[in-house]
Amino acid sequence: MRWTLFTLTLVASLALGLPAELRAQQLFEYYPETGQYVQGEYLRWYLAKGGPAVLGYPRTPDFRERDRLVQYFQTIRLEWDCGKDGRDPCRLRPGTLGEEILGRKLDLPPDQQTTGSSGEGSRYFGETNATVSGAFLARFDELGGLDFFGYPLTDPVVEAGQTVQWFQRARLQLDPDGVVRLSRLGDYWIDTLKRVSAPYLLRRPAPAPQPTLSIAARAPQGRFVFQTATGQIVQITADGSGERMLTSGNEPALSPDGSRLAFGRGDPPSIWLLDLASGEERLLVAEPGVRSPVWSPDGSRLAILKSKRDPVFRIDPATRRPGWLLEEHFGIAVVDVASGTLIDLPSQTFSSAPSWSPDGQQIVFDGNTGLYLVPTDGSGEPRLLPGTNSQFTQPAWSPDGSLIALALRRNDHYDLAVIRPDGSGLRLLTESPFLTRASNNVAPAWSPDGQQIIFLSDRDGSWQLYTIDVDGRNLRPVFAGTNPLTFRYAKERVVSWGRP
Repeated sequence: MRWTLFTLTLVASLALGLPAELRAQQLFEYYPETGQYVQGEYLRWYLAKGGPAVLGYPRTPDFRERDRLVQYFQTIRLEWDCGKDGRDPCRLRPGTLGEEILGRKLDLPPDQQTTGSSGEGSRYFGETNATVSGAFLARFDELGGLDFFGYPLTDPVVEAGQTVQWFQRARLQLDPDGVVRLSRLGDYWIDTLKRVSAPYLLRRPAPAPQPTLSIAARAPQGRFVFQTATGQIVQITADGSGERMLTSGNEPALSPDGSRLAFGRGDPPSIWLLDLASGEERLLVAEPGVRSPVWSPDGSRLAILKSKRDPVFRIDPATRRPGWLLEEHFGIAVVDVASGTLIDLPSQTFSSAPSWSPDGQQIVFDGNTGLYLVPTDGSGEPRLLPGTNSQFTQPAWSPDGSLIALALRRNDHYDLAVIRPDGSGLRLLTESPFLTRASNNVAPAWSPDGQQIIFLSDRDGSWQLYTIDVDGRNLRPVFAGTNPLTFRYAKERVVSWGRP
């Protein structure tokens, strides 16, 4: 059985019979034949070229090999190519498996290139003194020509009784049924030459079936508190009325009972509490670099970011010699609201966006190479949430504990997604229509009942607040009055959703 995660856009595109590259609006596809996933832009490219019928099944996940991100398929190695100096626009295309297996490096200067001519049904390449013709040429053009294959390294030759032609990036073969197909160079590279490490060949478990969500469209309830571009913290009701300026500061967080507001100020760095009934403010923490307060479920503690100094081996700019230097980074700390007592938690060199589990026992945060979980009592080291990497940012744990919302980096933009706390069930909630400007969707926060998410998006050209149901439906803009919003890509919290 094939497991595929669909968006509503995908369902509509299938119904309309759109081409394969438009159908790749899904986040991933799992292939049980080899136990591997194809996801994101790899999947878009893969389906556009015909998928398993043309390229065979995936043999590995996408991973970093030497200086490039790659994924092996039965016929090719697909990789991100950013040019020789790494400054060109990056693009996906097959790597030079044919050249590496055949051992013929193409690097001829122009004065060593021979001359020839192309005729009807044939094409001569002086760069390698080889000709592609007939059914081989038709297949060559169909799959993308030079960009897919590179230059031919040989004319058609007979190997083990079969006519084949080698290219820099692939090999074509004439099968007994008269059809020209791609040879399985990926399989040869992996199974015969043993050139891929064993861990990358392990079968991945199939994704758990996605539950059917049935949430009636309804207007958001409660109130929003958000920071503005001018450094003010504003409160409005969920229907956009009752605008009220609360104080100056940033990264606001409403307490679970709705009576207090925690927020930050930057000069000097400090965390404050505001009693919403009396308007009284109280300084809670004044420590280097403190920011991003978030309440524990029982309202007794706050998780915050706090400046810390970590040893890093690099060139000392003063002496120009390598050595261990102390650099300023952020760690996770927990503050007792009543006493102001602060406890540092084990964290990563680069830590941000803490969020509590509903039982108050764990905090999920954005770490060095993905999302991490750490016990709130400081009793254990952070552990990586399975399946996450540096593209997963700004986690926010749902009130019922079943999901973690996040901003997922997808090439040049961020989309909103949810994942289960065990790392399974990754599901995309936002996605830009194909062939349109990709919008950024960041800073998610949950509704008190856990059925909706509010987030910041630039889909209409400027930053605005939107709400969306947890199943990805019922997208609504939030009226935020005349207050301009901004996002500085510092993984900051922008909005908090409280009860009426």
